[in-house]
Formats: sequence, structure tokens, C-alpha cells
Amino acid sequence: MNDISILLPKTGLHRSLEIVEKALPKDAAVQSLENILLESDSRQLVLSSTNLELSIKVSLPFEGDEPGSVLLPPKLTDIVRLMPEQEVQLDLNQDNLHLSLSSGQSRYNLFGSDPADFPRVEELLPGSDSTITIDAPVLRDLLKMVVFAASTEETRPAFNGILFEFDGSRWNLISSDTYRLVFKSLLDGLALRAFTLSRASQGAARTLEDLGSRAGRSGGLSRQGSSCLQTSHSILCSAAVK
Repeated sequence: MNDISILLPKTGLHRSLEIVEKALPKDAAVQSLENILLESDSRQLVLSSTNLELSIKVSLPFEGDEPGSVLLPPKLTDIVRLMPEQEVQLDLNQDNLHLSLSSGQSRYNLFGSDPADFPRVEELLPGSDSTITIDAPVLRDLLKMVVFAASTEETRPAFNGILFEFDGSRWNLISSDTYRLVFKSLLDGLALRAFTLSRASQGAARTLEDLGSRAGRSGGLSRQGSSCLQTSHSILCSAAVK
């Protein structure tokens, strides 16, 4: 296999790693879930993570020649954070899964693991009749208005998420911990059934939508047994609680 060389701005790479690490489990029964999947093709670098309930992907555009992938430990985020505010060079040896990072006078080496061990999570495709498109800043602000009222008690899963209701003329966001209830409504012309976005995705959702709004892109939300929040270069999918 050929080696892969990628040159990316430090700020964009670090921000993307901060987003995907939010889906890393605290205590994983499967070792591969503790790592971040790095995949590249001729157009983009894709960073992925999952805890099997929540999955996040962030893509970074770049021009390259060789495709490749590797599983890397989460310490990659800290390494990039400590690098100078310059472009970061990533060189991957696909034979031994060795990744070299360099920026300015900084040099780091990481040994990864087989990307085939990373679980493949089914994704939702935008553009179907179960998709809503909404400006990212609007969705971010709506989530901020309701997320705080969701319960944090794991013994009450029915109250751990945000309820999305669609009745054809508007869609509603509702959260409650049984002591308080927050209801926010937005007019829309779509008719979809209700689902609940699990609380596990809420912190990452705020980060993702903040990234999308600052990039001036649109955000989206889908339903098909799972729910997704998506911007032009990022997608977050969570199991939907019926």
C-alpha cells in the first residue's frame, strides 16, 4: 500500500476532532469503540466515532491521491490541540498503521489499529419525505431552549430526550424531567410522525449546529428509526426513541 499525506489547517482539524470525540463511550466493552476512525479519499478526510447509540462523522475537504483508513486513539485530539497554529501534516503508513503528525517544530507519532474493527453504523440519507431542512442557527437556538429541561436520570429513559412532533402545519420540540416542561413550536408544512432524540446526542448536537451556523450552512433533521442532524460537512445520528 502507498503512504498517504494530508495537509490541513490546525484549527479545522482540532475543531472536528472535538466534535467526533463527543460520541466516544466512557467505558466501552468493545475496544474499537474507544477510537476515532480516520478515512481519506481523493476529496476529503472523514473522522468518525460511535458508541452504537450515537454516531458522528465530520468531513474535511482536501485534495489527495490515495485512499486509506486507520483507527486512532482519542489522544489524537490533545496532540493536535498542542500543535502550533499552522497547517498540520498527517502522513499515514498503511502497512504498519503508523501516523506521523507534524506542524512547525512539533513532531508526533501514533500507532493505530485495523479500521476493519470499527462498527459500521447505518446512516440516514437526506432528501426523502422524512427529512426536514432548517437553518442551522435556528435549530441550534431551538435546542438550547428545550435541552436543559430533559432529565439526566438514566432510570427514566422516557424523559431523557427531546420529543419532536410533526402535525402537518408545525413541528414542536418538547422536553421535561417531570418537574418542569418546555414546549417550543415552529411552523412547517411537513407531516411526519413523532420521535424522541435521545439525550446522549444533545451536547454533540449543540456543537455540530454551532459549527454549521458559523460556516453559514443549512442544518437538517431526519427520521427513519434513527434521527440525524446534518450540516454540509458534519452528520450526527442518534437512535430515536419512539
